[in-house]
Amino acid sequence: MNKSMKTTVSIGLAWLASALAQAQPFQWTQQPVTGPSPRSWAAMTYDFARHEGVVFGGWLGGDPYNYSDETWVWSGSAWTQKGVLGPSARVEHAMVYDSDRRVTVLFGGATGAATESGETWEWDGANWSLKCDCGPSPRDSVGMAYDSVRHETVLFGGYGDNSETWVWDGTTWTQKMVDGPPKRWGCAMAFDANRGETVLFGGFTYDGLILYGDTWVWDGIEWTERQVTGPSPRVGHTMVYDECRGVVVLFGGESTNAGTKLGDTWEWNGTAWIPQSVNGPSPRAHFAMAYDIDRSKSVLFGGSPANGTVNGETWLLRTPLSITTQPLSIATCPSGTAEFHVSAGGSCPITYLWQAQDTGPWTNLNDGSNVAVGSAYVGAVAGSHAGDLTIGPLASVNQNAGFIRFRCVVSDTNGSVTSSQAFLIFCAADFNCDGFVNGDDYDSFASYFEEGGIGADLNSDGFVNGDDYDFFAEHFESGC
Repeated sequence: MNKSMKTTVSIGLAWLASALAQAQPFQWTQQPVTGPSPRSWAAMTYDFARHEGVVFGGWLGGDPYNYSDETWVWSGSAWTQKGVLGPSARVEHAMVYDSDRRVTVLFGGATGAATESGETWEWDGANWSLKCDCGPSPRDSVGMAYDSVRHETVLFGGYGDNSETWVWDGTTWTQKMVDGPPKRWGCAMAFDANRGETVLFGGFTYDGLILYGDTWVWDGIEWTERQVTGPSPRVGHTMVYDECRGVVVLFGGESTNAGTKLGDTWEWNGTAWIPQSVNGPSPRAHFAMAYDIDRSKSVLFGGSPANGTVNGETWLLRTPLSITTQPLSIATCPSGTAEFHVSAGGSCPITYLWQAQDTGPWTNLNDGSNVAVGSAYVGAVAGSHAGDLTIGPLASVNQNAGFIRFRCVVSDTNGSVTSSQAFLIFCAADFNCDGFVNGDDYDSFASYFEEGGIGADLNSDGFVNGDDYDFFAEHFESGC
């Protein structure tokens, strides 16, 4: 008979810890800093190699063509202007960070009255370089994202009557002759690295008749529309990919061109849009936003809170450290395997440390075998520093211990939180480890007992005798 068979029996007693699945809370915080002058229609991305956000251009308010040619960087706590020459003053351009070549890529934009650019520029952290004035025709308000799986910048649409898809490999623009989203400008795009696809949402038609609220994904070959409900149709919003949590975050925009401003926050998890109940920046459109991977925060700057106005605020969006799934208590047979799970949200990196307790103090677990916890001995430990902890197959268990408590200490850069306790119940009566307590267990135990097998030493005293039989009978009668 195979006595190493795994069993994990959930215990439904009220005093056992329960799983508490909860949404990871967002938190917007305005930063008391000075930096770029108020503006809208600027572009922003995050330079992973230099650990800073990069902002270029924007409309400064007042005169309709009061455009900026300034380059600013965000360190995580302060803004610094870079006194460099580069692209001409412009608005409604797009920027992404090419993580393979470690440069920021800028395309297009409006440079004056009815004047649009088709230039491609790159920023290496110190200087701007004009790479080409080729590829897509001059345009502004394109959607753009960097595909780190296929190592190329993806561009879609833009102001004008087109629905073109282009990719930039650092040297050449190539148009993809594919069907996809209808013609539009002002959509938002972000690359979902967890799922290897570019996500597009919203936008406006050139003639101003249709405002979109559709969701599309690009896999490098074709566009696919996702038939889902989510944010209301909009333009002037921005999306970033939260590397820590593996979701796309969307904020703001406006419900019509130069119309009602929006201040809602949403997340896309690959299959559905989830609204986030969070207070933050006032409703606005045409702001700049990027994800700071070093500090696990989205950074928002500026925007237009109302028609004809500009803003100079800096906001950060982060997920405070919290336990999102608590570990469940379980019961297992003496030679079975137990599994505990915890999940958390916070600032990356998130670390885990599992602890156990019998009757004494909490003991930190480390991967290994036959770890002693008070008067009880558990089997091989795996995942002691991960979200999933495995105990077993159990060995040399002191059945008189009754149960062992487990908990997990979860930490990030801002602190630590401790999960609720989960109990591992030693179900001595489930002798054959099939997850049930019935006559089959009695027969299996009797067979082992008659043979004097060590597996029948349930009280772990080193002998197989009547004490073990009484021990089994008592647990069998109690149901575990």
